[in-house]
Amino acid sequence: MNAAPVNAIQINATPIRVTRTPWQTALAMLLVSAGALAFASAPSPALAQTGAGPLQLAQNEANLPEKSPEQKAAEKKLETKKGDLEAKLDKERDDFLKSKEGKVAREKFDKKRKEIEKKKAAVKKEKDEFENDPEARSCCNPGYKEGVLRYYDGMIRKFDEEIAKEKRKIADDEMKKRDKKRAAAADKIREEIKKVEAELKRLRDMPPLPPPGLSQGGYPDGDGVVALAMLPG
Repeated sequence: MNAAPVNAIQINATPIRVTRTPWQTALAMLLVSAGALAFASAPSPALAQTGAGPLQLAQNEANLPEKSPEQKAAEKKLETKKGDLEAKLDKERDDFLKSKEGKVAREKFDKKRKEIEKKKAAVKKEKDEFENDPEARSCCNPGYKEGVLRYYDGMIRKFDEEIAKEKRKIADDEMKKRDKKRAAAADKIREEIKKVEAELKRLRDMPPLPPPGLSQGGYPDGDGVVALAMLPG
């Protein structure tokens, strides 16, 4: 008896459809994220050979000499200056959006903001459904439930960040087209911010300074005084 050719065999398979509630999808995403984090936290082969895992590296960093009060004060001063400049730049954007020249930018931003707010509202609704769902309250331990809520909160924060990012982008683009004077003022502020960021990076990359009058080796040769003089005003 001849066997039937393979291409003559028909298999009728009905796809199985799995229905999940939104919060179950969020829980699944949370578990995937946790797995990815665990994988990323695993020590590399090179670190495994030296026996230095993430915890060991963190301990090594904690054992580094602490920066001097002068360095900390200078760093804080630069961070404050950067924040003030960024606030000044945001004010230029806000003033432009309120101005007659900013009409087109206002309309573009309002449209984009409404799109993002709609997505944000959908996520908030899912979060509320999860919090009020009896099955969600009973299915998992408190740690998982808190994790899902944090996942939702993180998504909501990202929508807020996206709105702020779109506002800056639209204002900057339209300002260059419709308000050259304000755009030039904004460019000057950006240049100042870049200089402060470069100074801040240089300061953060500096090794901890010895007390005034001592070198890095602890000898009184005045190197410490010279090094302290290099700190930004």
